[in-house]
Amino acid sequence: MGALAALISSFAYPIYIVEFTGGWTKTHWLTAWMWPRFNLQGGTHPRLVTWILWLMLTGTTVLIQVRDGYYFPAILCAMYFFGNLSLLVSSLACGTWKIKWYDVICFGLGILALVLYIREGDEKIATTLVITADLIAGIATFTSVIDHPENESKIAWWIFFIGGSINIFSFAHPLNPANWAYVETAYTFYIMVCTGYMVYMTTFRRKAR
Repeated sequence: MGALAALISSFAYPIYIVEFTGGWTKTHWLTAWMWPRFNLQGGTHPRLVTWILWLMLTGTTVLIQVRDGYYFPAILCAMYFFGNLSLLVSSLACGTWKIKWYDVICFGLGILALVLYIREGDEKIATTLVITADLIAGIATFTSVIDHPENESKIAWWIFFIGGSINIFSFAHPLNPANWAYVETAYTFYIMVCTGYMVYMTTFRRKAR
């Protein structure tokens, strides 16, 4: 099920790649239909530092889960890693290297998590630090969607939410919460909460407005 969750979630990345690439994607027959259908706006300037940060954090999560034997949940995290890499590459032409104050904090937490895990083997603290850093890095997205939900693709966030939800069934004991391990489940539930929030803001709150 981890592979299925990763496969479904991977369908969200082409939406952002097309928007970040811009230019010919607005007129080419293969991608032109995506702009109105997925509510693409264009003119975005992704912060490249954020993609690099998310690369580090998802890579660290994969390392922790694989070394602790949670191979199937790690498949989704590995997909996030390569998805973030594709977004970094596609946004090089339109992105900005602007650094915000919380980027420094996030990188510090991410590096600390990696060091603690490699040197001390403390997978729980390392996982918590990774999730904390990831959450802080997403502050800009989580706040901007409050006033401008129309700037986000609700279809992409639905895809991420569905993929994260399916990943529950990659746990060793998916139907027995009493046997869930923190490292095995924490990142998946974090993804579900964040993407669930974005689904609500872009789908249901948008209608209310």
